[in-house]
Amino acid sequence: LKKLENLCRHHWGNTHEHLLHAFNLGYQVDNHPMGDNPIQAEGEKITLNLHAIATSPETVNTMNTLSEQCGLTTMRMVNSAIAPATICLSPTEQKHGSILIDLGHETTKFAIYHNHQCLHTDFIPLGGYSISQDIAQILEISLDDAVKIKHHYARLSLTSNDPINITKINKTQAQISIHDLTNIIRPRIDEIFDLLQKRLEQWGVDHIGSVVITGGTSRLEGIADLASHKLNKNVRVSTATHSTQNPPPTMLGNEFSTLYGLAQHTLNPPKEIKNKITNEQRFAHRLGNKTWAWILDNW
Repeated sequence: LKKLENLCRHHWGNTHEHLLHAFNLGYQVDNHPMGDNPIQAEGEKITLNLHAIATSPETVNTMNTLSEQCGLTTMRMVNSAIAPATICLSPTEQKHGSILIDLGHETTKFAIYHNHQCLHTDFIPLGGYSISQDIAQILEISLDDAVKIKHHYARLSLTSNDPINITKINKTQAQISIHDLTNIIRPRIDEIFDLLQKRLEQWGVDHIGSVVITGGTSRLEGIADLASHKLNKNVRVSTATHSTQNPPPTMLGNEFSTLYGLAQHTLNPPKEIKNKITNEQRFAHRLGNKTWAWILDNW
């Protein structure tokens, strides 16, 4: 098993990509699934099913440079779709299967979990910023005013129809109803979930019936019911509280789930093949110890 893991590390070490994550999705012995523990199985051929997430070295160098300019040192890098999973998904959801959807600012990211491993990640180039742009363009108001209106009045379930006073770009005053605002934002939300459904079908994971929504846009009233209808799944909005540490009250909002998830990854790194440092890697700079390191790793 150690040889298989080392082969995976060496493979990515010889490519032109930087490996971010490597999830062990299970073993096969003579094409028979064995889960994550093939010990005592008998056969002639063993296979490791691996989900690897990589990025370009240029991206890594850029992030390291930005960190240094901020006076920070990069400890490790985490895919932004995976980062909030540790605090948004319960252990039961990670075990039995769940889809985490992060409705972010410019993108909507999702990660699919089963048996405590990430099976797939993807994103859609639409998010809360797209909704703000729709409001600004249709109502002919500034983008700043559109963001304020979205935060204070936008909702997908019509619980009131109070009027909203707006100031257009040409400085004229106008008035719209909350019902009118809902009709503006609803098509964009529908488009996001329609695209999500197509991606889930494309990757063959539509059978997973549990969905957790996080991100700033998840605060829209009624979004869980709409997502449940569009995706035909059980949907809940995350409270971002599944943490071994007590999050400060100022970071309990779903808009901070990715940031706090990054902190959790530092405190409690998940079990990944990539994070298991071998003796050969540890002693790589000591040429005289390479033979001894290989013996430690493989015997």
